Amino acid sequence: MSIEGALNSAGAEKKALEAVAVGNAMAGLLTGQECIRGQVVLRDMGIGGVPVINAENACASAATAHYPTYTSIFP
Repeated sequence: MSIEGALNSAGAEKKALEAVAVGNAMAGLLTGQECIRGQVVLRDMGIGGVPVINAENACASAATAHYPTYTSIFP
């Protein structure tokens, strides 16, 4: 899964997460579970108790989810 890959690449552990941004394009429509996709994915990975930003913006979902993290690092 991309979350685990990103954590491994960064040398970080799940417990180090302070917030999470999740981009999703279609899973909500396919599963009927809108607006909380990030929480559902993270719960299954054992990650909880952190703020989650869910971005559902068609083919721009990943870029939209990435934007707040990018601007907080590079103001």
